[in-house]
Amino acid sequence: MCFLQAPTCTTRAVLILLWQDEYGTATEAKAFEEGVTPSELCAKYHAIHRDIYDWFKIKFDVFGRTPTAQQTEITQAMFKRLWEEGFLTVQETVQPFCATEGHNAVRSCDSTSYKMCD
Repeated sequence: MCFLQAPTCTTRAVLILLWQDEYGTATEAKAFEEGVTPSELCAKYHAIHRDIYDWFKIKFDVFGRTPTAQQTEITQAMFKRLWEEGFLTVQETVQPFCATEGHNAVRSCDSTSYKMCD
């Protein structure tokens, strides 16, 4: 999850948040490829990314990882406020589904195995 607004050199308050996503197919696939857990993989890349951002002098109000209480609290508060202000809607969509793998994770399925389902 990344929330980044620029420029920060205005008189407007700006909140900059970045969390390294530890969930999802891409993370699990890369962790499997490297022979580590998703958490171990994300710890490794979190440190690498932090060093890169520091080198470029990119600063965040929060630079965290997804499985933390802080991330949960901030995300839920933001969602609640967006919902209460009417900025979110509920919609139904048709999603591609991997008939071979039995899920809808686009990155890990051969494109010839997709079916559309709702």
